[in-house]
Amino acid sequence: MCQFFSCIITKDLKVHWSKRTMAHEDLLAELKLEDKKLEERDFVKIEIAPKDVKKVSRSRDDWVYKVDETRTLPNWYDENIVKCQKACWKAWEESVEACLAVDKEEKSGKDQLFFAYDSATVRAYNSATVIAYGSAKVEAYGSATVRAYDSATVRANDSAKVEAYDSAMVRANDSAKVEAYGSATVEAYDSAMVRAYGSAKVEAHDSATVKAYGSATVKAYGSATVKAYGSATVEQKSDYTVVLCHGKIFVGEKAEVVRASVVKAAEVL
Repeated sequence: MCQFFSCIITKDLKVHWSKRTMAHEDLLAELKLEDKKLEERDFVKIEIAPKDVKKVSRSRDDWVYKVDETRTLPNWYDENIVKCQKACWKAWEESVEACLAVDKEEKSGKDQLFFAYDSATVRAYNSATVIAYGSAKVEAYGSATVRAYDSATVRANDSAKVEAYDSAMVRANDSAKVEAYGSATVEAYDSAMVRAYGSAKVEAHDSATVKAYGSATVKAYGSATVKAYGSATVEQKSDYTVVLCHGKIFVGEKAEVVRASVVKAAEVL
């Protein structure tokens, strides 16, 4: 579970946070601050995280304020602790408004970070990033990135990238790329690319490409291409599919095969 809200408060009591990232190291790099000294440092790292990951809300009562390196807090922070906390909570409120979608809320945006919970819906564009939990729904476009957990649902378009865990469901279109873990389910169309691990299930259509590992299961339609490893299972549902499994190649009756006098292993795998 991501901590969601992270910020840096500096010696001048200003709070710094970003819509693009919640990583302290990214914020420090952006501020050009060096994380070397602990005693009397010029900044303090703060996190405000949900008390219960299954009860994420906009109520401050459901969140907890955390300070990094509490044993070495600089004097300026201790002397202004009430002001510091007040300033950080205000920044948290701004972040919650911009980045958090809960219940049945709908949010959309580009080039920023979103967190989606419950049955919220997020539409992400350009280089936006979405982390989805519960039964949240995500539509990703451009080069957006999504990490989906629980029973979240994702529709990935363009060149979007998705990591799916638990029982998350993904529909990948265009040239989207998906990595599926756990018992995640993926439907891949167009020229989408999927890597399936664990007990993930994939249905590949059109000219989609799938690499299946572990006990993953793949059903291949159209001119889809599948490479299967370990104990992965592949069902050829079309005369055009090509499957590479355990060193053997299975080709549908109408699939196109290009023969070459010299074949390099790197070109095959």
